[in-house]
Amino acid sequence: VGTTLVFYVPPLIIASAIQTFDSKVPDDLSVLLPYLFALAGTWLAGELLWNATYLIMARYQSRAITNLYVYALDELMKKDVTFFNDNFTGSLTKRVNNYAASYERFLDTLTYSIASQIVSLLFALTILWFISPALVGTLLLIMAITAAAILPFIRRRIKLVRKREAASSRASGHVADVISNISAVQTFAHENLEQKNHIKYTTDFTTALYDTWHYDTTRIHRT
Repeated sequence: VGTTLVFYVPPLIIASAIQTFDSKVPDDLSVLLPYLFALAGTWLAGELLWNATYLIMARYQSRAITNLYVYALDELMKKDVTFFNDNFTGSLTKRVNNYAASYERFLDTLTYSIASQIVSLLFALTILWFISPALVGTLLLIMAITAAAILPFIRRRIKLVRKREAASSRASGHVADVISNISAVQTFAHENLEQKNHIKYTTDFTTALYDTWHYDTTRIHRT
C-alpha cells in the first residue's frame, strides 16, 4: 500500500488536475490547493506506512530469528553421536547460522520485492480495468505465460543454490575444525593433508558458486 501511495497515486492526481484544467494554468492558483494537499497527503501516508513496515518487520524478524536459533539447537540436541561424528562441527555451526539468515533474506524478498509489487500490480490492473478490460486480460495472460516459462529455471537454480550452500558449509566447517584442533594437526604434522582438503572443499564451493551465477546469467536473466 505504501508503494502504491508513493509511486502510483501521485501521477493519477497530477493527471486529474491536468484534465480538469484542460492543460492550462488556472488564473486562481488556489483551486490547485486540493490537488496539492491530496498529492502531499498520499505521498506522506505512503512514506509513513513504509516506515511503520520497517519497524514492524524489525521487531518480528528479531523474534522469529531467535526462535529459529533456539529450534535449530533443540533439533541438534536430538541427534545421536554418530551424526556429529559424520559432520564437521564448523559445518553444523554454519548451517545453524544460515538457517536463520536465510529466513531473514527470504522474508525481506517476500515483503519488499514480491508483496509490494503484487499490491501495486492489483492497483494498476484495477485502474486499467476501467480503461480497457481486454488490456487487463491480455496482461494477465502474458504474466501467466511468463511465470509458467520461468518456473522450471527457478526450480533448477534452487537445486544449484542448495548444492552451493552445502559446499560452503563443508568448506567453512573444515576451516573451523582445523583451527579448533590445530594442536592435534601440528602434533601429527598433518598441515599438508589439511591444506589439500581445504583446497578440495574450497574448489567445490567456488565451482558451485560459479554454477549458480552462470545459470542465473545465461538462463533466468535472458529469459
